[in-house]
Amino acid sequence: MTPTPSLKRRREEIQANEPSNDPPNFKQSEDFWLEDGNIILRCGATGFRVNRGVLSLHSTVLKDMFTMGQPGAGDQMFEGCAVVTLHDEAEDMCLLLKMLHFRRFGRKLQEFRLETLHSLLRIARKYMVDELQEEIVDYLKLMFPSELAIYLSPTRIEAMCQDFNPMLGVEIAVEFDIQVLLPSALYMSACLPLRSQLDGFNNSDGTLVKPLPHVLRSILFFQENMQVWIDEEIEYGGWFEISTCDHAGCRGIDHHTVSKIYRWYHGLRNDVLALDSDLIRPGRSACHRCVSRLEEDDKDYRFELWGQLPRFHFLDDTTWDDVCRNAGIQRA
Repeated sequence: MTPTPSLKRRREEIQANEPSNDPPNFKQSEDFWLEDGNIILRCGATGFRVNRGVLSLHSTVLKDMFTMGQPGAGDQMFEGCAVVTLHDEAEDMCLLLKMLHFRRFGRKLQEFRLETLHSLLRIARKYMVDELQEEIVDYLKLMFPSELAIYLSPTRIEAMCQDFNPMLGVEIAVEFDIQVLLPSALYMSACLPLRSQLDGFNNSDGTLVKPLPHVLRSILFFQENMQVWIDEEIEYGGWFEISTCDHAGCRGIDHHTVSKIYRWYHGLRNDVLALDSDLIRPGRSACHRCVSRLEEDDKDYRFELWGQLPRFHFLDDTTWDDVCRNAGIQRA
């Protein structure tokens, strides 16, 4: 006859199969601790009490994690909530939780630093928060557009985030394989002074962050290809030609004016697509017809330059239409 276990032994077995309710090994987040939360996420030394249903609604990964089973033997409990340990930075997780729980939070992405959006996109992709990923990528497409009209639009300028730096845009595009961002992000990076390209950019704590080697290489490679195209087009492409004019008092488009235009585009010291400098305009002695013709040439040349940007990176006959088609974007 099998002996019946003692009451003491049975009590010990039950206790062994109950979740642990020991004092927490984390501090409660001052920014995110919901009184009606039903699960705790621990990131490092910080715990976030959150709503399981809200997170499951937005994140496929967290939903699967939560539905794997109830807390078992040895699992930590605190205030009746299971404690789930995640290997993320507490600051990044807090930002993600606010974006998912509070509808008004983060509606204007330009109020964030680009560095913060980078981290937010990384954690949103990790946990497959698809709607937030799309929102951030759409914003980045406005910052690094595929259309020249959008690039030049006041809407884009007004929507720029605090620490806008195109080199960080290149890093984001490469890390997350968002190819459609690369041509314009590389162009803007190529227009930066060499010192800025080598030194990098400042993060939120003021530390100088140097660009990753493969990012810097892509920028310099793009810059070299663009400069070669500019030099060849200006010299042999029939742009900005010297010409005379039969209008009284007009000197036409003289050598001095054309030389200033060459220097403007050759130097790449500025964003030549966006900045409209008087340096490339004829003097007062030029008639309205000559000025208009030169301005039209300049406009056409910039449009042609924009159209070449994908080729400077992909090194083939890739066009903006190809890049956008691969990204599922319908161009105007």
